[in-house]
Amino acid sequence: MSLEQLNLENTLNNMNHILSGFQLYEYPLVADISKAYLRVLVPYSTSKMRLFLFFEDLESMTGLKVYRRATLDFGDVGAGGILRLVQLKILAQMVLDFISRTVIAQEGYSDNYCTSFRCLQTFYMVMEHLLEVHRRFGLPLKIPWTTKKLSSGIIEDLELDEDNPVVCLLGLEWNLKEDTLRPNMYLNVYGKKI
Repeated sequence: MSLEQLNLENTLNNMNHILSGFQLYEYPLVADISKAYLRVLVPYSTSKMRLFLFFEDLESMTGLKVYRRATLDFGDVGAGGILRLVQLKILAQMVLDFISRTVIAQEGYSDNYCTSFRCLQTFYMVMEHLLEVHRRFGLPLKIPWTTKKLSSGIIEDLELDEDNPVVCLLGLEWNLKEDTLRPNMYLNVYGKKI
């Protein structure tokens, strides 16, 4: 039986809980698994359910090519659940300290971790453990995000604009310089132009 055959209920953690924990303490940390879904291979038999159609000549729609996908895709039914099972049953068990295990198990939303810490030493310990366990398992993390106050080079490392150092975080915009959150939306007050 494959993981895809399991009947998974919603395994995603509560986003309100995660955002509350992220805003709670002085030292915030966000980590994102790099290409998470593309790193999870699927069996040959179910790869036929992930077909990708491509036309050599798009305008005339000729030269149809059909490709199988050998990995999960963001949005696949069950993909988030499979990734959460890996986090809960494997990654969380690979770390020895309780705090890092808790972050993996309870502070994750799909392929992201969002949390904050009271103590700077704990922040660095957990960040190191998260980076190491994900690297060892083959699901490496991107450069972890934090505020400019904690990491003076974070804006340059993430190649952000110094005047607007904003990253998207669970549907919100997080300004790394000011450490502020706001909704990630654009309101068109002028209406559609016809």
